[in-house]
Formats: sequence, C-alpha cells, structure tokens
Amino acid sequence: MKKHVIKHVRKTLNQPYMVPVNNLFSPFFSGIGTIVTLHRVVASSEDFICEDLEITTDYLEEIINYFIKNNYEIVSLDIAHEIITGKIKTAKKFAVITFDDGYEDNYSLAYPIFKKYNLPFTIYVTTSFPDKTALLWWYALKDLTNRKESIKFELHGINYTFNTEVLKENAYSAIRELIMSLNIKQQKVLWTALFEENGIDIHQYSQKLTMSWEQIKELSQDSIVTIGAHTTNHFNLKALDAETARKEILDSKEKLETMIEAKVDHFAFPFGTKNEAGSREFEIAGKMNFKTCTTTRCGNIFPEHSNHLSSLPRIVPSPDLFASFPHSYASGFFPALKHRFKRVITY
Repeated sequence: MKKHVIKHVRKTLNQPYMVPVNNLFSPFFSGIGTIVTLHRVVASSEDFICEDLEITTDYLEEIINYFIKNNYEIVSLDIAHEIITGKIKTAKKFAVITFDDGYEDNYSLAYPIFKKYNLPFTIYVTTSFPDKTALLWWYALKDLTNRKESIKFELHGINYTFNTEVLKENAYSAIRELIMSLNIKQQKVLWTALFEENGIDIHQYSQKLTMSWEQIKELSQDSIVTIGAHTTNHFNLKALDAETARKEILDSKEKLETMIEAKVDHFAFPFGTKNEAGSREFEIAGKMNFKTCTTTRCGNIFPEHSNHLSSLPRIVPSPDLFASFPHSYASGFFPALKHRFKRVITY
C-alpha cells in the first residue's frame, strides 16, 4: 500500500461518525483493560519499510494521548497482572503498551517519548536480536520485492512467479504467507533461493535494526521499562516439536535474566496468531512461571482472563485497518465483530 494511501485510510477510518457506533460496544466489550502490540517506531512515514510493523513517533504519541484522554491508566505488565488477578482494585480501565522483538528504535525513538510522559512500557526481546544473529527475513523480503520486477523460484516441485512491478504489496504478502507455512528447514531452503541467489544478505538487517545488549541493560534499569521474553530465534512455535519450542522460550528467558540481572516475568509468542500459538504452546509457556503471556489475537482484557494468563489478547495497529485504531479496538467494536461477540478466546 502506498504511503499516501495509508495516510488516507487512517484519516478516513478515524472520522467522528465512527465514535457513536464504537461506543455502543464499550460497556460490553471494552473489558477492564487493553494491551497494545507495537514493533518499530520511525521518525516519519517517509521512513516506512515494512508498513505493517512500523508507526511514526507522532502516531505513538497519538496512541498514548488517546488512552490518557479516555481516562485509562497506562500501567506496567506487573500492575496489569495484579489488576487481572484481582489483587488491585481500580475504577479506571488500564492500558499496557508493548513492543515486540527488540528493534533499536525502541531505545532511540520510543524510549524518550515514554520518558517525556513518565509512563511505563514493555519490550519483548528476541535474544538473537541483540546477539546480532537474528534472520529478519521479512525485511529481506521487503527489499527483494522492492528491487525486482518479477520473482521466480521453485519449491517442492512447484514453480512460483510473482509480478512485483505493479503489485509489490500483494507479492510481499503472498510470499510471506508461504514462508510462514513452512518449517524451519524448508524456510532456509527458500531463503537461499529468494535472497542469496538475488544478492541479498539476510544477516545485514539484524546489524542495522536491532538493539544492543548494552541498550537493553540500560533500559532494564529504568523503572518505567519492563523487559519480557520473546524466544531465542522468533520461530513459529507451532512449527517446532514440543521440546524445541520449550527450549526456544526457556533459553530466551534465562539469557535475558543473565544479561539484565533481573527476573523476566512476561512473555509474548512470536507472530502470536492462532497459526503460531495454540493450546500446546500456552501449556508449555504456562509452566515457566511467567506472570503473563501475550498473543496477537485481537481483543481486550476481561476479569475472566485471570484463568487464561498464558494466552492474553492484544490489539495491533495496522496500515490497512478495517476500523479506527485505537478506539474501535479498545472500545471492543472490532474485536466483538471479529470473534462473533465472544469476549474471551481460548483456542
């Protein structure tokens, strides 16, 4: 989607006429709080690369101010856990703002904004990011679709051709979906065909885009920052056998605790949809003494989630939203429609 189109979509979907419709859902589907999923923050829309993962610094402040103006209390995950489990009683709804993966701009651009407002936030760190060994294939794929007018490769005896001259976003989304459907060994074979054979070094992105251990340690020493675990390699856990999935989670937790010299009580599932995390993964993570584990299943938090602390939903901004963000999400309007009026999703 072109940058000017993204701006138009966001402007159109945040029109005042949407507010009364959203507010009809609020008493029933806004819950007791909301957890927001973010990834990268960039200085302006001209810096967008993977638009589905990035927001501007101005938009981050809009999200913060939305919750402030709507009388939410922006809290840490520790406080949210206390509220969900009934240990803290509050008349206000809560909001938690989280970032997944461990991008450098979380430190250089997002952190100063939260310092400015003196508000807490969370970064879920994939430990291969600060190790600089992460394979950020989604950024390599974006580069590939931007460079090539046509992408061709063979996989499992099937020849694939994608025309990127006109429909770059369609090609990116289709190839991304294909990669996500493969196991790790199959992905690496495809990456060779996609990236190495087209002169793209998949290793360069972690060098440029991820935080260092020094930055993470500094952040962890500030009381407004919670560092959470996000596996070692950001693999689709459902595509792994149970022991490998367990190791991905536990190793990241233990390494983070060693590096920041503090306990890590919170975890987020990589990718986090029902295609990457289900009952098996919830059970595995639930045995590791995390206070909370979060998905990217769309939804708000309800008291009933005290029985589902290993599979908490979050709301996720996107450039091609079906409804205004964050109001149509925090109010419960879009989650209610998406989940056919179920408040707690357990699958």
